[in-house]
Amino acid sequence: MARRKGSKAWWDEKLADFYLRRSEVSVRGFAEEIGVTQGSLSHRLYGESKLQQREKAKRVASQETRLVEVDVVGLPEQSEVVTARWLEAETPRGMRVRFPEGTGSEYVADLMTRIAARGV
Repeated sequence: MARRKGSKAWWDEKLADFYLRRSEVSVRGFAEEIGVTQGSLSHRLYGESKLQQREKAKRVASQETRLVEVDVVGLPEQSEVVTARWLEAETPRGMRVRFPEGTGSEYVADLMTRIAARGV
C-alpha cells in the first residue's frame, strides 16, 4: 500500500532512506529526489520537534544490510577467483564483507545476520 506523500509514515520511510544514503546524497539533492523543498527536509532532519522521528529513522536505517556490487582490479594471475565481480555486504555498524559474484544469497544473508547479531 502506497503511503500518502507528506504523511508521518511517508516521512518515516524517506528519513530512513536518507540516513541509509547520507554518504551518497546531499540534503538538497535528496529533497529534489523525493519532491519536497530543502527547507521541509531540513526541518525533519534538524528541527528540535522532530527528534523522535529522526531517532526512529536512524534506528531503521542502521538495521539494514546492503549489498553493493564492486569491481576488483589487479587480481594476481594465479588467483583461484573465477570472476573479477564481487558483492560487498555491510553490517549496520559498517563492517564490510566481500563475496565473489554467484555466492548463494541465503549464505550471504545468514552470515551477515550472524555478524550483525554479534554487534560488529
